[in-house]
Formats: sequence, structure tokens, C-alpha cells
Amino acid sequence: MMIVFDYKLQIAEAYRVMKPGSRACFSVWGRRENTIQMTVIEMANNRLGRPPLPTPPHNNFHLNEKIDEVKLEFLRVGFKGLKVWYQPSNWYFKDG
Repeated sequence: MMIVFDYKLQIAEAYRVMKPGSRACFSVWGRRENTIQMTVIEMANNRLGRPPLPTPPHNNFHLNEKIDEVKLEFLRVGFKGLKVWYQPSNWYFKDG
């Protein structure tokens, strides 16, 4: 997994190094409410009444929060036939 801090540069570089006619697949973390593994620590802290963790420069869902901008950037650099869908990615936890 790679956390991308400047998605526009990442998209442009991916397009630049691809051979004409090739295909690419990118994953963007989805909806907060459907992704347990990225929110379990926050939920545990809330239930235990602990203070929130320090706020990072952006959260794990920052690209999904502006997904329309991200899609436009793919088209702007030259990608064609863009397909986007939400894929749940929950991991199930059991307590001891």
C-alpha cells in the first residue's frame, strides 16, 4: 500500500510511463463507514473515552472525499475508459 500525498503527480507519472494501449488499476480507500480496518483504533478510543489521536495532514479517506476531482484528473492526463466502483474491504475482528 502506498499513501499518495499528491495524487495529481502520481496519476500523471503513471500515465507517462505506460505503453500506449496498456491498462492500469488504481485503488482509493472508500467510504469511512464501510472500512473497519482504517477506523477501528478511532472507534476504540471513542468507546474508551480516550482523547483523539493527533490529526494527520489528511485522513485515509481524503481521495474518496473528492472522488469527482480525482476522476477528472485521470481524464485530464489522458486515461480513457475510466471505470469506478465502490468495493467493500472489511476485515472482521474477534476479541480474545
